[in-house]
Amino acid sequence: MNREMPIILAWYERSDWNEWLKLCPNQMCATWDEWNDSAEKTLTEAAKDRVIVHISMIRPKQYLEWIKQTGKPINGYSRSEFAAEQIKERFIGDPTLPEKLPKQAELNRLFRKAVEANPELAIFDVFDPYLRRPSASICPIFREDDEGKPEQFGTGVLIRIAQEHFMLSAAHVFDDFKERVILIPGLESLVELHGPYATTPLPDKGSREDDDYDMGYFHLNTDQQADIDSSMLFLDERDCDPMDVTSDGDAYTLIGYQSELSESTANKAKAEISRVSCSGVQDHRYQKLGLDPKRHILLQFRMKKGMSYKTMVQGKKHDFGGMSGGGVFAWSKESPIPKAIAQPHLVGIITGYSNYHNVFIATRLHHVLCAMHKEFPNLPISYLGD
Repeated sequence: MNREMPIILAWYERSDWNEWLKLCPNQMCATWDEWNDSAEKTLTEAAKDRVIVHISMIRPKQYLEWIKQTGKPINGYSRSEFAAEQIKERFIGDPTLPEKLPKQAELNRLFRKAVEANPELAIFDVFDPYLRRPSASICPIFREDDEGKPEQFGTGVLIRIAQEHFMLSAAHVFDDFKERVILIPGLESLVELHGPYATTPLPDKGSREDDDYDMGYFHLNTDQQADIDSSMLFLDERDCDPMDVTSDGDAYTLIGYQSELSESTANKAKAEISRVSCSGVQDHRYQKLGLDPKRHILLQFRMKKGMSYKTMVQGKKHDFGGMSGGGVFAWSKESPIPKAIAQPHLVGIITGYSNYHNVFIATRLHHVLCAMHKEFPNLPISYLGD
């Protein structure tokens, strides 16, 4: 795949498939499921190759109107061209797009107004292509309950340093290794996680609530990393920024798995990934929580004001249980400028959420890497800050 140019991929609704089959006989897969499996594999391979793919939903009625206007033949080439036109009209070179986007409250108002005027518009589509690779590194972690049924209770981040493979997470997630069978998605089914791991020491009071860093990592051997679900990938140094410094208003996205969105039976488990957009803070809350800005990140997310740009619903109640151990990804400091949008970098690991202070709490990646370097001094970790 061409890593220099983003790819625009025509996307189809399941409900439109029969109409597409009539419109384009002998050009489409026999079923939507067959096409979707192939398309999802394309997205997976693109993420592994660092290729940005923009999805463009095309509908038969609009496509036919465009064909009549342009005189193009009905085939795969014209569908791809139409998909590209749709992306161009929605996101690329829009003369109405300001050079610098307004603050969050104003964004909420503008986005809602835009969606009301154009129901086909999905704001999250702008950012989704840049989050696919980070999302593919995020792994749901399951444990067996008392009946032997898997339940999703935590999240991990897959990362490769040189030839060694690790899963980073929160220490309180790994604490369950002592008493429970821990599982992660494998090639065919959930597979048991076993082997060497390390966490920050349990505080003298015996509670992780008193552990300011709450971090851990699992060292995956060759067989284990080969058994992981093929849709997942390991981030490397190009995907990370251990030198990130937070200023008020910096844009971050948190990625993990929420337990309330997961389902499981004795033989099957299903988990849904969540992505939460937050803004960095640099204020008195560090002192109130007894945290160090050099080692921690506080990320503001107000339940009553937070908005999903996928559903445009504001103020929905959230239960973030299960997201502990997920990744904190920092967008470019110029991210409010549309042309500066690029894949965000891993900068921290989620350890919790403070309802009172309206912030997610994360341990910075460089602090995790420093701890890992003590156990693996030969790893080529380029930055070992204080």
